[in-house]
Amino acid sequence: MASTVKEKITTGTAVVKNKVNLYTEKIAVMIVTTCVIPICVLLLGIWIIKTILGLSIPVKLPQASKILKKNEDDDE
Repeated sequence: MASTVKEKITTGTAVVKNKVNLYTEKIAVMIVTTCVIPICVLLLGIWIIKTILGLSIPVKLPQASKILKKNEDDDE
């Protein structure tokens, strides 16, 4: 009697582990197909357009040294 209960618990645990693994894989596939692939396609399209048309899109990023100097001035 005790051995059958132990076997059922072991079997049930294995089934639950397999289902959780399957759901995790399905969620990972869903995230990749709905988020990662479209972003990659968009970036590739922008890169191709920039290459064909010879466009340069200037992007100004703040320099870390200027940000740090502003923060030091605020502290004083």
